[in-house]
Amino acid sequence: MQRAVASPLQVILEVTNLTSDLETTALENEVKKRRQRLGGPSLTADETRRQVQAEQLPTSRLPDLWRTILEDADAADDEQLRRDIEKKLLGQLRATLKSLPSSFDPPTVDLSTKAKIKTPQEIESQEQAKAYYRQQVEQLATGITVIGVAEEMAWEVVIEWSDGFAGDLKGWPQEAWGRLRQYSQIFPE
Repeated sequence: MQRAVASPLQVILEVTNLTSDLETTALENEVKKRRQRLGGPSLTADETRRQVQAEQLPTSRLPDLWRTILEDADAADDEQLRRDIEKKLLGQLRATLKSLPSSFDPPTVDLSTKAKIKTPQEIESQEQAKAYYRQQVEQLATGITVIGVAEEMAWEVVIEWSDGFAGDLKGWPQEAWGRLRQYSQIFPE
């Protein structure tokens, strides 16, 4: 007698939910701890959150778990699940990208600690990480918009980050106009 093989999708979903809860709790606890630290750097709440996210999000296991779900054969039949997972993945990748330091960030003055001068290797590594996450965000957002999914975050990335929408309106390529038409049909308001 053969036994039916159960789908691992439910197990992966449960592991993903538990991982999400653990990582969110760890991030919030670290932000809270740093905000309450006496004698620590004098950062705003947003700066503290960004700093903690820059440390924790690149090592998050969630993107790999979400990709595993998207690649699962059983998830292919559940369109709503796929859209929810894509939205979460895109949000996480964008949050990671936003949290990483950039050479375009305004300098912060923190007199409570000694300023650490970054080596050229550290700067190059940070720029490579930013480029990697930007490419991941753009690739996922483009895939979502190509099939016409009504995910505003993806459309925002494709339209705002695209070179096709820069400059004079008369110089825009047909592809840019086509995307705007498609966007206006999906989001009529």
